[in-house]
Amino acid sequence: MASFDEVIPPGQVGFVNATLDTEKLHGSIGRGITVYTDDPAVPKLFLTVRAIVLGGVAILPHEMVSVSNRGPSNRGPKLLIRRESTETAELAIRDAEATVPWLRVTAERLMQPRPAGDGLPSGLPGDWVLFVELDETAPYGRYREQVHFKTGVGRQPDVSIPVVVDSRPPVQLSTERLMLGTSEAGGVPRETVLLTVRRDLDPKMLEVEARPETLEVELEPSGRRGYKVHVGWQGTDSPRGEITFRVGAESYSLPVAASSDPS
Repeated sequence: MASFDEVIPPGQVGFVNATLDTEKLHGSIGRGITVYTDDPAVPKLFLTVRAIVLGGVAILPHEMVSVSNRGPSNRGPKLLIRRESTETAELAIRDAEATVPWLRVTAERLMQPRPAGDGLPSGLPGDWVLFVELDETAPYGRYREQVHFKTGVGRQPDVSIPVVVDSRPPVQLSTERLMLGTSEAGGVPRETVLLTVRRDLDPKMLEVEARPETLEVELEPSGRRGYKVHVGWQGTDSPRGEITFRVGAESYSLPVAASSDPS
């Protein structure tokens, strides 16, 4: 927000007074102000307000969290939170929560030095470690969420951190819907789907269930984590059903329909 002297006599000095709201800012920042005049030589002026805003906490290694279920990145601490040296209040993380219920957020205070590891710098007593993890109800897909928490310090009492979520199903298929032809005399309609088991799961634990029974499925290993899924239809009516792939506690279903089905 800015105020200014609307009329400046020739040869005199005018002032522009700017107020910068720094409640949600910290670090080195810059904001621009444009001043329009009736001076034909300088019809427009660009002013820059620069400042260093001292926050109450430092968030390491960076102020963003990435969460994935594709491997080790889904485990372990995500952020180290430290009180800034110029802040006098005690750091106490509380009310940590995410914008969705399937993101678990917990915080632990360090009582002794913690060596660097898990992507975090070394921690000191009084620092806090924030954990952000997916639970089993997380939907598959890519999302942007946020984590909020209170710090107990005066200059930065509330903190919001963006969270990038990449939640993948237990298997990746070459199609999202399998289309089969209708059985004809002397032949059974068949199609092949390529399947890859997610890298943090054991391919040997893959189980397949097909419904109805006239939908037959055969697995052919293809590489370390892959399979060729051969699907056939033994029924005399139009193919329609579902193939469910399970790896441990996770499952993913592939719908099957007739190739003539417009839906």
